[in-house]
Amino acid sequence: MMPSCFPLVAEPFIPHRPPMRLVESLLSCGAEQAEVEACVETGHLLLGVDGRLESLTAVEMLAQAQAVAQGYRDRQAGKSVRMGYLVGIRNFEEFDQARLGERLRIRVVTKVELGDFALVEGEIRVGSRLLARGELKLWIDSGEGENG
Repeated sequence: MMPSCFPLVAEPFIPHRPPMRLVESLLSCGAEQAEVEACVETGHLLLGVDGRLESLTAVEMLAQAQAVAQGYRDRQAGKSVRMGYLVGIRNFEEFDQARLGERLRIRVVTKVELGDFALVEGEIRVGSRLLARGELKLWIDSGEGENG
């Protein structure tokens, strides 16, 4: 059984490694929803010269937040962390871009799971400021294929 004392470092629950790991901490995780934190720091891979994250970085952050949550749930169940793939984006809206020095709160909610597929809603905020929201369609490798 994994510890459930939050916050937890995200890295053990996600296959991404720096510089492509964009999220830092798992703040909370339940059966269907989770909250993850990220910080926009100097040298960030997707930080523009204007001190803002590149447009659409939010999509990857939402996907990584769900990956951390799924990885945590897998580890809680005694399983290995599985690979997941973004297969679709729906109703995505980006209102603002994160800026250098900001701490982002990323909330994801699993709305539907059907076999290896999941529909996830998510939003990214800095304080009360909504940066982005949308739905992601994900395929999570069950690890039960001919090689698994």
